Amino acid sequence: MPNVYDGIRKMDDEELKYLIASLETVTITNIASEMGQKAKRRAVKFANTIKGLFDSKQFSVPKVIPLDKRIALRKAEFDNIPREKLNSKIKSILVEKVNAAGEKVSNYDSEDEISVNIISTAVKNYKKEISENLTPAQKADAIRHRYNEKLMAQNRDQLKNQTEDQREQTEQAIQNQINNMSEKEQKELKDALGVDNLTGSAIRKMLTTAAGTTVAMTVLDASGFGAYVALTTIMHAIFTTTIGITLPFAAYTGATSFLAFITGPVGWAALIGVEALMINHNKDKLIYELLSQVVWRSVESYGYRFTPREEELPSWLPDIERDAAIAESTAYMDLLRENEKLKEEHTELKNNISNNEDIISQNSSTIKLLNQRIKEANGRTKENAREKQELEQKYLNANSKFQKIKNEIESMHQKYENLSEEDKSRYEFAKSDAEKYKDKLDKKEKEIADLYQLIDDSMKKGDEKKALIESLNDKVKRLKDKNALLVNKLDKNNQDVERKTESKRKKLESRWGIAYKRFTFDTGVIKYVVKNFPYNELGNIEAVLMEIHQTDDPMALTGNRGKIYDGRAHIEFSTSSGFPGRIFYRIDKNQPNGKSVIITNILKHNDSRYCK
Repeated sequence: MPNVYDGIRKMDDEELKYLIASLETVTITNIASEMGQKAKRRAVKFANTIKGLFDSKQFSVPKVIPLDKRIALRKAEFDNIPREKLNSKIKSILVEKVNAAGEKVSNYDSEDEISVNIISTAVKNYKKEISENLTPAQKADAIRHRYNEKLMAQNRDQLKNQTEDQREQTEQAIQNQINNMSEKEQKELKDALGVDNLTGSAIRKMLTTAAGTTVAMTVLDASGFGAYVALTTIMHAIFTTTIGITLPFAAYTGATSFLAFITGPVGWAALIGVEALMINHNKDKLIYELLSQVVWRSVESYGYRFTPREEELPSWLPDIERDAAIAESTAYMDLLRENEKLKEEHTELKNNISNNEDIISQNSSTIKLLNQRIKEANGRTKENAREKQELEQKYLNANSKFQKIKNEIESMHQKYENLSEEDKSRYEFAKSDAEKYKDKLDKKEKEIADLYQLIDDSMKKGDEKKALIESLNDKVKRLKDKNALLVNKLDKNNQDVERKTESKRKKLESRWGIAYKRFTFDTGVIKYVVKNFPYNELGNIEAVLMEIHQTDDPMALTGNRGKIYDGRAHIEFSTSSGFPGRIFYRIDKNQPNGKSVIITNILKHNDSRYCK
């Protein structure tokens, strides 16, 4: 990008001398000194008035050396200094001002590095109006816009408060400037302002309204150079008549130079009063103001913008071709969205098929377990049947023996308590033996019944699993048939996407290769841009790339003030969609063909760790 010094170099010697004198003279100390001189002068005059009532001897009234006079005197000291020394002096002064505001730069830093710090310091004058996330060139243009805005607002207020004589004088001054324009210049200004009649009265009336001020701002920001020069010429005439400021030296004959003067320290003080600079006695605030004016004047001198014009960007097209490119880009983005949708549907189908096949596999395993369980249960059932027969026989024998003993006792008509100990023991043993086998037999019968129930339940569950597997197999077949059709559609879509992506990548790579001869783009960078940024957002990227490309010291532009630093520089950009992006790059001066800047990534992301 152009830097502040590029704009300064386009100033003529007289303007540069005045700029240096202004920066050296407009200080808190000198402002306070002028205010003190004024106060002392008023006090002496008052004292002389009182003293005059008693005698004729008067106190000496001190002279007030106004700020503009001090600047003019200081500027005169530079009259015989060659341009080379003036350039060196302005660099040193600006470094001093920036450091005084808390930054750290030196005369040994590159002009780009110093310029970025000048702009970042100046933009503090507009904390609420100008975003910190803008690039240095965008900030510089924004500062210029804000100064033009202030100028127009002040001009509007002056015009609205004019007397009838002042109004007529202003209208005549404007008319004189119009009369001195060529027909071509008049037509260009008339078209830019959108007025029916290009007269002093019409222009003055327009500039007293908010809408008219907005139109004038548009001319200063976006119109052709002819309309810009014509309007600044008229503004020269207006300010000369409204506030009576005349040029401090003969060199200021051009309207552009006059605008630089009128919005500089002297003009600003004349408009709002030098005392305004003393609010809070804030040194940094004064530096912000002065550096803002330096940036303003630099941008104006350079060509009234640091950022590239749309038509200078490699992807710019005239209206008709642009509409076609937007339509093509929209269709391509729709194709990408369709591709993503097909991929999501394909992934969903694959997952669905896989999930169902997993369920089939799980149920098949369950059936195997059930069959194994049935087999084992059948084996145990046979074994239990044999054991049951043995238990039945043992129970019959034991119970028969017990019944026999019981019958013997009953036949003798004896009560149990009258039996001998031997008979009691024989009776209890036989009874216990019969009960034992009866209990074992009951348990065995229950075990056999449980096994039969287990076999029945397992067979029923197995049948249910088989039915489920059959149903799932049908479902999987349908899903696979659907997926096969989708795969064919997706393959065709992928081919279409790849073909169009590659075509767009080659075209963009060709345009960027011509426009950015210092750049090497890492593999995949341009393809990512093609697939993630529609046509109407390419300009946002290209403007920042142009800023990097046109800067002698690209590392000076970096936003490396966040929590991540991997050796690369990065700079933020915004798109029309509002989503932020970031360009990552590194410097390798050993690259062939002068391609010293390697663009490693151009991404859509909003990682706060990369904050400015």
